[in-house]
Amino acid sequence: MARVLVVEDEAVMAKAVTTGLRRAGHVVDVAVDGHAALERTGIISYDLVLLDRDLPFVHGDDVCRAMVARGDPARILMLTAARTITSPSRSRSTSCSRASTRCCAGRRPGPCR
Repeated sequence: MARVLVVEDEAVMAKAVTTGLRRAGHVVDVAVDGHAALERTGIISYDLVLLDRDLPFVHGDDVCRAMVARGDPARILMLTAARTITSPSRSRSTSCSRASTRCCAGRRPGPCR
């Protein structure tokens, strides 16, 4: 069981991800914007942060940089609704653990096309 923070401003997506993680036995919290994510990660120690890039108030890249700068031990998986990540090195420059597109969001699970 892992302690997970889902940082997602789209309610439907946050609920879907959260439901799946909870069914798998994980403890899950949700933050709906970058400011709330920084606040929660400053108080609670998470094993994993699922982080949307395009967030209100504080961009996901900036959340990631702030967490790394303060030595937060959480693994960070950055998500984006963009069809492609134009510069994988940009995500690596934020020190996130992984970057992934959500091109299948709202569709049945399967390969992204």
